[in-house]
Amino acid sequence: MKKKKFLPVGTVVTLIEEKEQLMIIGFCQKNNKNDRIWDYVGVVYPIGYISFERMILFDSNQIGTIHFIGCQDETQLSFSKQFSKYLEEETLW
Repeated sequence: MKKKKFLPVGTVVTLIEEKEQLMIIGFCQKNNKNDRIWDYVGVVYPIGYISFERMILFDSNQIGTIHFIGCQDETQLSFSKQFSKYLEEETLW
């Protein structure tokens, strides 16, 4: 699998050709309608989670602007390293 580096949870982005800012709340999310796995799931910022129907799935290549990068403490960095290793062994994409 091609190595991917994910932005941390809490990162605020705007997608290309969109105006609403999104806050990343998770990654490697599966769309149950077609089994596609997306890089990220986000919610409208600053509103946050309202309902399942308001969550937005998107890929890294759709990000136009990064406004804020989420917390990058030791816990997040350790998780990111372990998750990257897991992704190298799995075939998600």
